Amino acid sequence: MWFLYALISAMGQASRFAVSKKLIGNFNSRVVTWQMIAVSLPFVLLVTWQDATSIKIDDPKLILITILAASCFVIGSLMMTKALEISPMSATVPFLALTPLPAILIEFFVLGNKPTIYGFIGIIIVVIGGYMLNESEKQHGFLEPIKAIGKEKGSIYAIITAFIFALGGILDKYMIGIEGASQYLLLWTIICTIISTLFLIGTKKPTRIIDKSNLKWTVLLGLLSFITNISYNFATAITNASYALAIKRTSAIFSVLIGWWIFKELKIRERMIGTMIMVLGVAMIALLG
Repeated sequence: MWFLYALISAMGQASRFAVSKKLIGNFNSRVVTWQMIAVSLPFVLLVTWQDATSIKIDDPKLILITILAASCFVIGSLMMTKALEISPMSATVPFLALTPLPAILIEFFVLGNKPTIYGFIGIIIVVIGGYMLNESEKQHGFLEPIKAIGKEKGSIYAIITAFIFALGGILDKYMIGIEGASQYLLLWTIICTIISTLFLIGTKKPTRIIDKSNLKWTVLLGLLSFITNISYNFATAITNASYALAIKRTSAIFSVLIGWWIFKELKIRERMIGTMIMVLGVAMIALLG
């Protein structure tokens, strides 16, 4: 059952990115990020309201950790939405597969956990996959595929997002073990909504946050965000979080396919090959590292 939950989360995340990219044409990145989070809250409340009384809100430490985890998600989502605004999905989303790398570094320096030999091999495979995303540039020089990443600003945003999500993911894993999947999702979503609203208020130019012509896409974005988050939390609650993460990262493959099918993006063959290699590396890190 956990595999199905994780796969649903992967498909939900890829679809969520596609809807975000569509809405970016009508709203700025802060508004789309707020829509994704705030509109998911009613769906979360509908499913988890009965768990509200069991949330440990009297423990300042747990609240602080949740605020930090929520901040990581909101900031990372803002950067990822910006990445989707300026670059193709197929050139940005695959870099979220890098998340296990900073996670390994964080766990090593903070917790002293050392990756196995399979973990190191997985890291190398992920890096090779990242190189293959721009493999056609190799005709201009061996280092050109790496330089191409730097030229695509959206890719840089996505890489930074992967590091931010890595920290948030570790905190989420810790809190789900303490609060439970439903309880934590409710508390986390409320705090994410508050934080994203503060970012929205801080926008210099006044802007629309919802309009009738895009209402169905905004509601769909919130629904997909809810499906992505709750299915991942359920998967994490019943299996090793690293297993669930490995399956969720297949969202990169779905995103490349969506980029080709809906947005008619180019260089799909090399980006698909690179993405599949990166996901393979992630799976090795998660399952064996």
